Amino acid sequence: MADRNYFKLDVNAPIFEELAKEKPTWWKTVCADQELYINIRKDNCINVYYKGASVIDLSFKKGQFTAKISSEYLDTDWKSAEPYYQTEPAKIVSDLNRIKVNIDNHYKLRKRQPEGASEKEIQGKEYTQGEYIDSEYAFVYSQPSRLIIRIDLTTVRKDGMIEFVELKRISDNRLLHVEGSTEAPEILRQMHDYCRFITEYHSDIISYYKKVQAIMTKIGVRNPFLNCDIKGVCPYVRLLFVPYTDGKADHPKREKRIQRIADLLAQEGIISNINEI
Repeated sequence: MADRNYFKLDVNAPIFEELAKEKPTWWKTVCADQELYINIRKDNCINVYYKGASVIDLSFKKGQFTAKISSEYLDTDWKSAEPYYQTEPAKIVSDLNRIKVNIDNHYKLRKRQPEGASEKEIQGKEYTQGEYIDSEYAFVYSQPSRLIIRIDLTTVRKDGMIEFVELKRISDNRLLHVEGSTEAPEILRQMHDYCRFITEYHSDIISYYKKVQAIMTKIGVRNPFLNCDIKGVCPYVRLLFVPYTDGKADHPKREKRIQRIADLLAQEGIISNINEI
């Protein structure tokens, strides 16, 4: 059982009606920026991302657009004691170039991974360079115990089937158990939870993403899947692995790790690109 309706989406909600009717200049700028990508969110909100970082959390209240952004992406003249800064969307859009630089610098300060970037950065790059209609879809089961499902990417295949994609770095310690252990790796539980979600909410997922298509079309978002006829949902979640980028991909320990992961996924029938790494 879910805590709330995680498929709540109204194509005719005021936020979408207003964007379609008024076509604000700042919104046109967002839609035209190829470094950004736009996701429709449940409860009729919109998130705009740059390299996986949310630069605009857009809502519409009391006849006004309101935008939020994490304070860590802002310069000192904007910062506040609150974790998020709330303002008019036009203000954020007018300073997007500086915000992008701040996000780039924020990522540079983080510990680099063997795959070259954080999972959030990789997700953003994959979205803008690939073909997806959504990212970070979240769903919460409240019973028998609280279970949060958050799927990295959503695409639509040529046959009209929605396909969920889970992004993983090869170095992720959730992919394998310690050698000699009888405990199942966390990835198997995660994939089981995803499949349960798809099975139980198959028709809701189809309806939800048809609404996403209609909303994106209505508000001028460019996306390769707006005219696809969604016919169903793949019963599995595909794993998308990111290869090593530090020049040591052929290290014997890494080759052994990749083979162990490939053997596990083959045994469990999990679809991935592991053999392309």
